[in-house]
Amino acid sequence: MSNAAWLDTVLFAPRALASIEADGLASRPDIRFIRTKTGKVRVRAQIEDGKPVVIVFPDGPNIIEHYDPIFEAFRGKYSLVAIEPPGLGFSYAHHPDALGFKGTVQAVVAVIEAMQLERLIVTGSCVQAYLAIAIAAALPDRTLGVIAAQATDMEGQRKWTCSEVDPQGFLREPVVGQMAWARSVNRERFGIDAWYKIAAGSGVDIAGWQETARWSIRCGACHALATLIQSWFDGEPIDIPVWNGPAVIMFGLADATHLRAGSNPEGLRAYVPNAEMCLIERAGHFPELEALSEYAGAIDALVNKAAIDMDA
Repeated sequence: MSNAAWLDTVLFAPRALASIEADGLASRPDIRFIRTKTGKVRVRAQIEDGKPVVIVFPDGPNIIEHYDPIFEAFRGKYSLVAIEPPGLGFSYAHHPDALGFKGTVQAVVAVIEAMQLERLIVTGSCVQAYLAIAIAAALPDRTLGVIAAQATDMEGQRKWTCSEVDPQGFLREPVVGQMAWARSVNRERFGIDAWYKIAAGSGVDIAGWQETARWSIRCGACHALATLIQSWFDGEPIDIPVWNGPAVIMFGLADATHLRAGSNPEGLRAYVPNAEMCLIERAGHFPELEALSEYAGAIDALVNKAAIDMDA
């Protein structure tokens, strides 16, 4: 991990950490911080006794608050746990190791074990698709299935990152990238104003998403995008494990960024070889939010398959 990654840790938070965390705790019910070896991770947990647990990892610039519609839709049906991985939202990393792929997986596994969560449907979109797969592989006895969305194989995702997320290469440069993305004006201009417009499907009302993301910046929330790009895509190739269990690949076909990059969702089969494919014409980069009915249907299918397998 480059020394530049320290710039994306709590040492360079724009406000006192206690104040940032207070804002993060107060925004929604059932929010807490869980301490890990490399920092505290923010979690919102809506637990329904006896129900399977759906885990969702926000994909920046989204944070936990963007997932209000999913919490409402799953109330009474599934337990829902939203986890902000280290370096995203209010989950400040205390050490750069938390921001690498291995460190992120270790931190999230620690959170799941601390919460004693079982019967998991682990879901993630974009880079969080790889996190979801890795968590399932790390906790196979707890996992019923995986939903991996809006991604492809690592080489294809690297191509997409270079052409669509960081076309000028600033974020890939150690120190330069961290310092550029630390400026709120850049995060708002490129990560909020521009990104939602080009990534979401046409006709999607993005105003609420944008305001929630701006609120997080005002609170001092983090988004360690430069370090993620440098450590996940520009360093030594990361090892994505294979999850041979039940899975669904979701992909929004209205995502202009992946369309331009020529991304092929079939590439994810390298890591989830037994996955069903769910292609959604109207959805863009955020299929779990833009196509909630299909997302819920995919979860239902995985839960039902697990029940059938247990009875067999």
